[in-house]
Amino acid sequence: MNYHPQKQKHFMSLPKKVISWPVEKRYEEAILATQEAMKRIPEPWQKYAEAISCLAVIGDYYRLMGKHPQAIHFLEESLRLWNLSGMTDPNYPRNPYTLLSLGEIFYEMGERKKAFEYLHEAWLLEGDEIFEIRVEPYNRIDHKKYFDFLK
Repeated sequence: MNYHPQKQKHFMSLPKKVISWPVEKRYEEAILATQEAMKRIPEPWQKYAEAISCLAVIGDYYRLMGKHPQAIHFLEESLRLWNLSGMTDPNYPRNPYTLLSLGEIFYEMGERKKAFEYLHEAWLLEGDEIFEIRVEPYNRIDHKKYFDFLK
């Protein structure tokens, strides 16, 4: 997994208003801004942690918009690249928050078996705390119902 300090500094210097768009439910604009930020990541962009994070963020924005197929596409691609990146370590073989998002999406789509698999893996990696996200806009999601399902 590569980190590119100079590009990351530029990537992280997005205007503060972009950061507030998801809180204001301006997801389409946030997706476009995140895609624009991805252009700042050098080739091959798939090898950079920033790219993997961008894909997960775009997936989460689609999720918050209720566009589950698009969300699944970006979240699964993020997991795929995570697995290829060499970021795997014994404690985090996969990103628990991406797993949580996928589990919650599949739950909402009525695919309970897939939901359980993703939610269970997220829980194994992070414990009960994974269902207590307090960051905007994710704190608007009733994570407790998914935790109850998992029990």
